[in-house]
Amino acid sequence: MVAAAHLKPINDRDKRTADVGGAPSRGFVLAPDGSRVAADDPAARAARSAAAGTSAGALAAPAGAAEFQRDWRRHCPSPSDRWAFLQLCTPEALPGIFRVEANAPLLSEILVALDAGTEGGGDGAVGFALACMEGLTRAGRFALNARLLSRAGREAAGRVAGRGAASGDAGARARAAEVAAAYGVDPTPAPAPAPAPAAAGQQ
Repeated sequence: MVAAAHLKPINDRDKRTADVGGAPSRGFVLAPDGSRVAADDPAARAARSAAAGTSAGALAAPAGAAEFQRDWRRHCPSPSDRWAFLQLCTPEALPGIFRVEANAPLLSEILVALDAGTEGGGDGAVGFALACMEGLTRAGRFALNARLLSRAGREAAGRVAGRGAASGDAGARARAAEVAAAYGVDPTPAPAPAPAPAAAGQQ
């Protein structure tokens, strides 16, 4: 016992944080190949994501609001993850998923994700986002939650509607007007492209 007295005992926290998916206690985690990488290294984050199964592409379509919110919070941390998850759900299924309610904070987050997904996208992306927004108007208690949207959610709804209003598709323009009215927002025009910088010597 005297010979081992200098050794630090392993406590439960050390055991828990030794796992790849846990928070590293010594500044590193194990990569898939068994090597050690710094905790803030992109490879470390990828290893933790792989261990936790956080890819939105590996999820199944939720049957209800509780499953949607669980997967949205746990497995969809980035705008691209959330956009992919909404595509998995489909606009047609959203009224059934949220037949009881899509609460205002979650509704705001969905609108922000739709805004991010349509930024720089074509008419197809805008049409999908407008279809999602239209489907959510048929969710339970929509009128109440639309009035309680966060500022970010309201601005995002306006931008998506603005992209729809600027679309070359007449159907998208009509849907954008309906969606903007339902959410109580004004379609926000897309910003004009910045002028190209003048070439040297052409001042």
